[in-house]
Amino acid sequence: MLAANVIWPSHSSYNSPVVIVPKKNGEPRFCVDFRRPNDKTHDESSPLPPIHEALRDLGTASFSTLDLRNGYWQVELDEESKPLTAFTTPDGAAYEFQVMPFGLKGAPTAFQKLLLRRRTAPPMSFRLCPLG
Repeated sequence: MLAANVIWPSHSSYNSPVVIVPKKNGEPRFCVDFRRPNDKTHDESSPLPPIHEALRDLGTASFSTLDLRNGYWQVELDEESKPLTAFTTPDGAAYEFQVMPFGLKGAPTAFQKLLLRRRTAPPMSFRLCPLG
């Protein structure tokens, strides 16, 4: 993650613990426990479209599957937010995210709003994709 500029060394006074969780295949998954910052974060909503619009548009739509692996990492955090994502590894090194990490309370809503704002396809392309 450091080589990919996902994280940078940090001197933040904030710190969330790192947790290693096994994936379904048994490999380790690196996670940061953002419960404390999430407790202080305001909920944000992103309303779904009216059902009659969704049903109307479904009748004229083509369907496909899109894997947005590491999609959150495509969203750069603003400078004020970066220190709030700080974490310390077991060897004592401190880092903070430069991009939106998985686990932040508002990440699914922010990502969905970004997709809706930047879409170039028909309006229903991303509306029916639950994120989070």
